[in-house]
Amino acid sequence: MISFDFGKYEIVNNPDKADVVSNPYELTIGGNIAYVVDGGGNTAYKIKLDGSDVAAIPLPKKLIDNPDFPPLPPGAEIPEGLVEIPADALPEGQPATGAGQIPAKVLVQSVPTGAAIGLDGALYVGEYLGFPYPEGQARIFRIGDDNQPQVFAEGFTHITDLTFDKNGNLLVLQFSDQSQWKGDLQNLPGSLIQLAPDGTRTTLVAAGEGLASADGITIGPDNQIYVTTRGVGPKLGQIVRVERTRIPEPSSMLGLLAVGAIAGSAMLKRKHKTNCLSSLN
Repeated sequence: MISFDFGKYEIVNNPDKADVVSNPYELTIGGNIAYVVDGGGNTAYKIKLDGSDVAAIPLPKKLIDNPDFPPLPPGAEIPEGLVEIPADALPEGQPATGAGQIPAKVLVQSVPTGAAIGLDGALYVGEYLGFPYPEGQARIFRIGDDNQPQVFAEGFTHITDLTFDKNGNLLVLQFSDQSQWKGDLQNLPGSLIQLAPDGTRTTLVAAGEGLASADGITIGPDNQIYVTTRGVGPKLGQIVRVERTRIPEPSSMLGLLAVGAIAGSAMLKRKHKTNCLSSLN
C-alpha cells in the first residue's frame, strides 16, 4: 500500500509559502492518479497511485477590496497576523492596523475544499476563502495537464464541495451564502448551484431552503443529488436528497428535499481562525 505524508510534505516544502498547516479535505481518484486538496496548505495534489510522482499545486490568494469584518469592540485591534495586508493598501508610513482600523484591501488564502474530475480530464477545485470569509468572492479553478490553476468560474461563497453529474453539469455546494461569522456556524444558509456545460448558472436549492451548513455532495446511481448538511457539531448531521423533477430555470429553487437524519457527526474540515474570531466578539 502506498501512503503519502501531507504534514511532512507541508513542513519540508510549504508549497504556498504561507503558514505551515496541513488539512487534507477532499480525495478523488482518476485513472492512476489520486487528487487531493489540502485546505490548510492551500494546495492541490496529484499523486500517482504507485507513489512514483507527486505534483503539488498551490492555489493563489484572493485580493479583496473593502473587506467586511466582524464588528470590533471599542478600542480593539485586528490581531496581528490574522489578515495579510498588501503594501499599497495604506498610505506610506501608516501602520498596517490600528485601533478600530479596517484595511482597504486584504489578501485572503484560498482554502481549497471541493475537487472533481471533469469530462475533459481536468481537475476542478473550489475554494472556501479564509478570514474574513468574504461573500461572493470564491473561485473554481481548472487544473489541466500543465498543473497551472486557471479561474474557471467565480462569484461564489464558502464552497465546500463540487461534483459533476452524468450530463456534465458541475454542481457547486456552498456551506453558506453569507460570511460564516454572520450567523450560527451550525445552521448557516447553504445552497446548491448548477453550472451547465454552456456556462448557464442555475440555483437548484436557494439559501434557507433546506441545506443548512452544507458540506458534502455526491451523485447517486439514480443521477440524483445527495448532500450532507449541518456539518459542524455532534449529532446534527443529515443526508438530503435533491430530486430534480423539473427542467431547471435560473435563480429558482427546484429541488424536492428528502431528509434523513444520520447518527454521529460530521465536522467541517477546513482551516479555522476560531480563537482569533472569539477575541473579536
